[in-house]
Amino acid sequence: MKKIVLILFLTLLLTSCYTSPTSIKYFQPVLDIDMKDTLNFSIPLGNDSVWDNDDVDSLYEDLVILENEGLNAYITEIAWEIYDYSDRRREDYTKIFLNPVKVDGKSTDTLSLLFFLSGLSASRLDENDGSKDNVAYGTIRLNIKFYDDYGLTYTSKTFYKYVKAVVK
Repeated sequence: MKKIVLILFLTLLLTSCYTSPTSIKYFQPVLDIDMKDTLNFSIPLGNDSVWDNDDVDSLYEDLVILENEGLNAYITEIAWEIYDYSDRRREDYTKIFLNPVKVDGKSTDTLSLLFFLSGLSASRLDENDGSKDNVAYGTIRLNIKFYDDYGLTYTSKTFYKYVKAVVK
């Protein structure tokens, strides 16, 4: 009886073993963004010597988009939002591509994207960064929406960069 129990235990133990290694393989494109760490805005003061909605600065920034998994990605939109240190959204914008931008697998593509910051938003950033000194700090969050060769849609991980606005 002991031999039968021992044989059944060993058989059960050996059948539950899995000898080949398991690996994680993505079957979707994975995109990364490479750009400057800080977006520097220079916003002029208005006639009343304070930042308001009429004061604005914009800049074009080159985004280098890298595909890491060797699968084609077709970018349909890029959305960005500027947040203050209290995690309140101050600016947002979505760039929609009517003709999707193709990023081949294991390659890069460079897109130029417009970023802007109004004086009112800069003033609110300045109120929340610790001191009201006409130098505003915040963060920008970028997301990319894209699809693959099979038409499946994805959203990239959120990319974070810093924002700084100063008086011009």
